Amino acid sequence: MKRTTRKNKANFASKILKSQKDDYQKIFRAEIRKGGDPQKAAVRAGSVYRSRYGATRTQRWKLALKRAK
Repeated sequence: MKRTTRKNKANFASKILKSQKDDYQKIFRAEIRKGGDPQKAAVRAGSVYRSRYGATRTQRWKLALKRAK
């Protein structure tokens, strides 16, 4: 049977972005477990997140769109 609806890349990209945000929470929890101040842990988690997914919203969106293809 033929597909009647088109795949929407933006929807896939949005799901990928949400999973990226969930990854940030996991990174943050891991940094807190390592010990220390939560603010410093947030800074370290933020730098890890930016290095993985890009520094700006636009970079993250473009990366998510690429992965959605």
